[in-house]
Amino acid sequence: MNASVAAARAEGRTALTELEASALLAEYALTVSPSRLARSLEELDSALRALEPPWVVKIASPDIQHKTEVGGVVLGISHAEGAREAFHDLTRRVAAARPAARIHGVLVQHQVEGAVAEMLLGVSRDEQFGPVVLVGLGGIFAEALDDVALRVVPVDEAEAKRMLRELRGYRILTGFRGRPPGDVDALADALVRLARLASE
Repeated sequence: MNASVAAARAEGRTALTELEASALLAEYALTVSPSRLARSLEELDSALRALEPPWVVKIASPDIQHKTEVGGVVLGISHAEGAREAFHDLTRRVAAARPAARIHGVLVQHQVEGAVAEMLLGVSRDEQFGPVVLVGLGGIFAEALDDVALRVVPVDEAEAKRMLRELRGYRILTGFRGRPPGDVDALADALVRLARLASE
């Protein structure tokens, strides 16, 4: 069992923190935007030097899964002073909104820009069938459109591509209305790797 998963279980948590999840995904060659945890302004400055702007600053708490619901994310930060303001604002705002939440600091990431679409990839456990992978449009569209495809693992590349074609939003990935297409092969590969993680 992965060390992050074991630690979360030992603490009675049912979800990993973003840093823990990133480490687990890396074991399956699933990459995410690099993150740095900042518990102080000094650590924040160090994170900003290590990562290219623009930055995203997010609250780091094992007790808060949906950061935007508590005002826990600031996007598009292009200068260090803005990041410092975000550090103070986020920690104050989230502490007021969720006083019982453990706040470990903030996560700083490079903000990925120019993506064709934000996608949601996930894993669930069905009581009857076991591990299931899902894919759908991400961001605010994830819950608003409920456009997801599900499969019981294992999933191979052909099945992953079938899942993507089932999405109502699939045309966005293929270059809708003159927009550039997304890398459907890479997305299918990520689904296969996530299914492998779910099966182990």
